[in-house]
Amino acid sequence: MTRLPRQHGRGRFTAPLAALAIAVALAFTHLATSTVPVLGEGLCGLPRVTSVDPDSGIVAGDTVTVTGTCLDLATVTIGGEKVTLDSNSSTEIVFTAPNLARNQTLIVTTAGGPYEYGIITFAVVCPEAFSGGSGDSSDPFLISNASDLAALHSNDLCWETNLLQTADIDMGGATWSHGIGSVASEAFVGAYDGGGYTISNLSISTVDDYAGLFGEVYTGGEIRNVGFTGGVSSIKEGSSTNCQAGGLVGYLYRGTVSDSFATGSVSTSGNSCDVGGLVGESWYSSIEKSYASGSVTAESSASAGGLIGHARLTTEISDSYAIGDATTSYPTGSTDAGGLIGEASDGTISDSYATGEATVGTGDYAGGLVGDNGATVTNSFRSGSPDQGAGTQVTTSELATLATFTDAGWSIAAGWSASTPPTWGICAGYNNGYPFLNGTLAADPCPAPAPDPGPAPAPAPAPAPQPTPEPASEENNDDAPAPPAPEPVTPVSFTDPEDVTATEVEALSPAQVATIPARQVTELPADAVAAISPDQAAALSRAQLNALRGRQTSSLTPQTVAALPAEAITGLRPAAAKKLTPAAVAAMQPEQVAALRPVAIARMTPRQFRAMDAEQLAAMTPAQTARIKTKRLRALKPRVLADMTPEAFARIPAGRLANLRPRQVRALTPEQRQSLSPEQRRALEI
Repeated sequence: MTRLPRQHGRGRFTAPLAALAIAVALAFTHLATSTVPVLGEGLCGLPRVTSVDPDSGIVAGDTVTVTGTCLDLATVTIGGEKVTLDSNSSTEIVFTAPNLARNQTLIVTTAGGPYEYGIITFAVVCPEAFSGGSGDSSDPFLISNASDLAALHSNDLCWETNLLQTADIDMGGATWSHGIGSVASEAFVGAYDGGGYTISNLSISTVDDYAGLFGEVYTGGEIRNVGFTGGVSSIKEGSSTNCQAGGLVGYLYRGTVSDSFATGSVSTSGNSCDVGGLVGESWYSSIEKSYASGSVTAESSASAGGLIGHARLTTEISDSYAIGDATTSYPTGSTDAGGLIGEASDGTISDSYATGEATVGTGDYAGGLVGDNGATVTNSFRSGSPDQGAGTQVTTSELATLATFTDAGWSIAAGWSASTPPTWGICAGYNNGYPFLNGTLAADPCPAPAPDPGPAPAPAPAPAPQPTPEPASEENNDDAPAPPAPEPVTPVSFTDPEDVTATEVEALSPAQVATIPARQVTELPADAVAAISPDQAAALSRAQLNALRGRQTSSLTPQTVAALPAEAITGLRPAAAKKLTPAAVAAMQPEQVAALRPVAIARMTPRQFRAMDAEQLAAMTPAQTARIKTKRLRALKPRVLADMTPEAFARIPAGRLANLRPRQVRALTPEQRQSLSPEQRRALEI
């Protein structure tokens, strides 16, 4: 769904007695009348605010004085609403400043005079006392119980303040018809610090555009250190509706979410609704050290993601995960679903993972990590399906293995840590054995090890065996020394990876190459990568191959590529696979070709396909052949195409088969022809 960010015109200021000050435009307009009084030979004097210094601001309840001439018939409106004047005369207007929560326009209409513009600051005053605090950053309002949270929810004048939750809050099964920061054009632009506590027994069911504990978080808004366990549902009807729904935040624009989580299910109905387990839609924002575990369902033509529905322009996601399934079930239109993100238009994803299954009814893309990806993905993993290319596919066993993440350069250690770093922890008895975020847990979740039963009683000594005489042999040498124990390998970590030379790489043993952090592999110069020998290549891990970029893979020799482990080559990015030389592709083993991601096959060049032999093509999986594009298909030699298995050949779409060359069609085997559907046969005219 294409949608421009809302134009709220909000700003963050410092003003007395308030957490936020609002910039208000002061405009004086000319009133069209048939008679215009004059002062001497000129028009009426220009009205001016004289009771306050515009730079210091006006606090709600202040007396505002406007002086000038011809003011006895003047009127004052703020945001289109007429203000009751306390007094007015031909030279002075007096009124009481209202409590403004948003940017408004103040207009004084006189009997004459030109336009004049100035800027006056109005200070917002939150009328709630809560459990203490004043609402500024050094003395935040204290949210300590259900009454405090309900008061925050109902009073939008408090949505621009600083707040600190001081205890777990049970809302007793309440249902809200809107979230905090989701009334008319009012968004949350303050800072909410959950203090590491949780909000529970609360659900959000709304017809608003933005659904979540926080419906809309706008410029400068910040949500951190809070957990929410309730469910969220958005019910929109009509073909022209749109909405954003998230477990914690529905719509995030130039804001941040950190060290937070949501565990409830999130669902939407209606057209064009983005839905995510944590955030529905984000623009120019940051989400870090956060997770979602609830299922995500969208009956819409937009995007569904286990963590974020749609991550737009320069959204940055790091150190986050999702373990819920993401499903869209819209009968017509474009839909995307991803285990972590439904659609990532731009931005970055790093050090994150997803385990859920992504499913689309009728639509474009589904992916274990990202459905439709335009972001830069680094050191991130997925164990769910399908394979859309973003991130590294791993098994659930690998996802529960510490080495998977240390190899990728994550800040992670075994067990739980009360302080960070490390950002992540991992243990067998919590979160299915998958990594968890230390900052979201107040206590150690890992089960204590079983007590040591003590040493077992020593067995009775066995009778000493009688030596058996050995036959004489010239090869029998009792004086030969035992083979030396292998020396421990010192992990390699470069101070400046960008400055590493080919000579330095050549000097490393294969075991040392295997210890280079994946994040440093990405930064190695192309000539240093080109120096990797076949023996060293055989030691590379999936995470290391995932870190390679196109400028690096284009320098790999055919011998080096042929030595890459098939189980690790799955990690090769599609863009990096596309840069392999045709000679390197020709050197690949059939099992290596079969291990490439289907989307990598889709992006390979005609020259690369032309370099393939019959064994390589025959090894392709049905999922791979289904992604071969027309130009690549036409580049195949007829005898090579004829060696493709009937099952794999049958997966090629009819529209692409129609573009085969006549000599390619003539080379097809009877088994291949028999495997085709009627539509494919018609496309081939056979």
